Amino acid sequence: MVSFKKLIFSLFLFLFVYSGYPQKGENKTGLREGIIPYALLEEIRQEESVEAKQKIREFFSVLFHSSEQYRTHGEYEGAMRVDFQILQLAEALMLPDETGRANNDIGINYYRLGSYKKAKDYFQKAVNIRTALKDTARLADTYYNIGMLNDDMGNFEIAAEYYKKALDFFKIKEIYDGMADVYNGLAGHHYQMRETDSVAYYAEKAFEMFEISGNQEAMMFMIINIAALKNMKGEHLGALENLKKGITIATTLNNLNQLRQGYRSLSETYAFLGRWEEAYTNHLVYEQYKDSVFDIEKTKVVEDLQTKYETQKTKEELSRQKTELLEMDVKVQKTRNIRNVFILVLLVVIAVTSFLWLRYIENTRNAVILDEKNKELATLNATKDKFFSLVSHDLRSPVSSLARLALALEKSMDLISKEQMKEYLGEMTSTTKNLNEFMNKLLQWALSQKDGLKPKFEEFNVCAMLQDVTSSLRSQAGLKQMQLINECQVSEKMVADRAMVETVVRNLVSNALKFGNEGSKVLIKVVTNNKFVEISVSNSGVGMTTEEADRLFRIDGQAQMIGNHPEKGSGFGLVLCNEFVKVHGGTISLQSHTAENTCFVCTFCQKVKHA
Repeated sequence: MVSFKKLIFSLFLFLFVYSGYPQKGENKTGLREGIIPYALLEEIRQEESVEAKQKIREFFSVLFHSSEQYRTHGEYEGAMRVDFQILQLAEALMLPDETGRANNDIGINYYRLGSYKKAKDYFQKAVNIRTALKDTARLADTYYNIGMLNDDMGNFEIAAEYYKKALDFFKIKEIYDGMADVYNGLAGHHYQMRETDSVAYYAEKAFEMFEISGNQEAMMFMIINIAALKNMKGEHLGALENLKKGITIATTLNNLNQLRQGYRSLSETYAFLGRWEEAYTNHLVYEQYKDSVFDIEKTKVVEDLQTKYETQKTKEELSRQKTELLEMDVKVQKTRNIRNVFILVLLVVIAVTSFLWLRYIENTRNAVILDEKNKELATLNATKDKFFSLVSHDLRSPVSSLARLALALEKSMDLISKEQMKEYLGEMTSTTKNLNEFMNKLLQWALSQKDGLKPKFEEFNVCAMLQDVTSSLRSQAGLKQMQLINECQVSEKMVADRAMVETVVRNLVSNALKFGNEGSKVLIKVVTNNKFVEISVSNSGVGMTTEEADRLFRIDGQAQMIGNHPEKGSGFGLVLCNEFVKVHGGTISLQSHTAENTCFVCTFCQKVKHA
């Protein structure tokens, strides 16, 4: 993957650098669409590794070198095209160093092309960026460029101010080439102001700085120009010394142009001194170098033509390759568009299908729920009908009995004895009591069905509550010579609605006494732990069938009599007990229903506390 990425990167770099001048289909910067590898460069930049940063630097280094080559050959528009491409890339990738340099170089291009206002604008952008970066070395370079610009615009005071700023920064950083450039600029600045002495001073300072930095080529140009300046001032011996140094450097560098210029100036200097033989000898040398330069230039013209021909062929080949790349890119883009449309259609189909499937599932679920509700409603209606039937029966029997007894008393008031009267009144009292008990249970049950039962939780002693229940029912047990045995021996407290718990226990014990055999026992037990309180009530009596046991806690299935026992009841007591236990999160059940042992167990899921 890495080698492939490097290959793609190199290809883009090659196409970018040698893309040529603006052609049809290119933007205003001369850059063809799709040539800048934004995505690739951004991917490399985000790697944040030393290698990735090195790749970015190499890429921009090649671009800046290409721009510099254009400027060196005086092709400022070509340099401008590359610099705008660099600026576009640097801004897109948020690289401030490269953005500052691109603005500075664009300013130089506009300056060389004579567009001073645009040059000033781009130089100022470079100043702003480099000031923010605190890059004093590069900032000094931009100040130097602004100084030259203001010199050419005639703003000599402003130019001098910027030259001074540039020189101060270069001195701080000890950048001798930069100092030499500024001194050279100041020499030109004073030359325009006709201050010859200052020109000579700054030219020699520039030469000193070039000499310190070891820039031989710049020293050569500088010292030959200083010689010409001294000849203008009449300092011919000084000029002679400078020219000899310049010719020596030019000979070392094999710079034919400067050798020709040096010997020409040397011949003129000897003439100024009246040394005609030496003047003539050096003029002959000048003519020789002049011819050599002409031959070289002629050869160079031929080589340039050959190079241009080969370059043209290379450009045509590159153009063909770029055209193929663009065509391939169009095909790829077309394929991507088709793929995207297909994916979009597929997503729409999936979305619609999912929506319809969800609607189907929802409708199915609603249908199931509706069917269950209908069944539940049918059950409730059946239960309601059965309930009203039972209630009417349970109310009609005691009311009819009371009416019958009252009518009998009315008709035979004068004929019956006191003992018979007492017997009738006792039966009426018992009937009234049962009717009242039935009505109370019916009312409590109705409240529980309408969420009218709200338990009032409190803390109380379990054994103490059971003791209260057994005490209140001892007289009922005595009528049948039955024993009430409370085996609760735990000293624990529970948190519940005491009245409800007491009602449940009293109903179970009362039923055990009612349907138990004479002389038998009713046993009450308690089991507790950290999660529940379990109270069981057992007796021996008539027992009941499995069918009768199944109907105990159902409102639509209450038995009026248990087995063949003469006692009977409404059956609402157990239904009410079931509701009371439920509001406590517990259960009530019949664990055994034989004649030898009938046992009811109720569990309250409330916490208990040790006393």
